[in-house]
Amino acid sequence: ANPGARTTAMQYEKGRLQVDVALPDAQAAEALRDRLQAAKHTVKLEATNPKADGVDARFSLGGGAP
Repeated sequence: ANPGARTTAMQYEKGRLQVDVALPDAQAAEALRDRLQAAKHTVKLEATNPKADGVDARFSLGGGAP
């Protein structure tokens, strides 16, 4: 679990799951990506966008190499 993390959107298309997550900061987004990769998931941190109370991060899972 990641304290302060909240899923804001999910979309599945062509074997790839895109997940948008609100997080406290960019380091939390990188840490989540690292934990997913350590669990043998194919994941890419597509973007982090700063906002007043943290960042919005977009992750892409599945569909080949990270």
